[in-house]
Amino acid sequence: MVARSGKTVLTDELRECFARAADVLIPRFEAMPAASEVDVQGETLDAVLAVRPEAKDDFMRALEYLAKENVDMIDALNGLASEDEQGFSALTLVASGGYYMSADVWKALGYPGQEYAPVDQEIEITPEYLVNRMLEKVSRRGPIYRTTS
Repeated sequence: MVARSGKTVLTDELRECFARAADVLIPRFEAMPAASEVDVQGETLDAVLAVRPEAKDDFMRALEYLAKENVDMIDALNGLASEDEQGFSALTLVASGGYYMSADVWKALGYPGQEYAPVDQEIEITPEYLVNRMLEKVSRRGPIYRTTS
């Protein structure tokens, strides 16, 4: 890892290590591509870390752990999961987040992406929970709560 002007730049070796780990976590299955096939280790990785900067330190620690291991990636991931739960969680978050950002994955899932769904403002629909008086008992009781401290 090299830091330039406050920005983390991943080396090609660390990106390749992440691709191998991501492929173990998200392998090719039927119509679904493997994680590295949708480039989770490339620009997508940078985008995920930009969106979730709080995961970067744990992710980098996990990646460095996996890169130094001279064992099978499955064994390395199992070791990471048992030794550094936060690092493993960050790694899986970044891998799955990047994977589901891919248009190829969306296509394989049949997900069209966000679509515009206009709402007819002239039609007033009363929610069922108001019609069937389901919340009446709660409403009569009034506000109650317990302090969290």
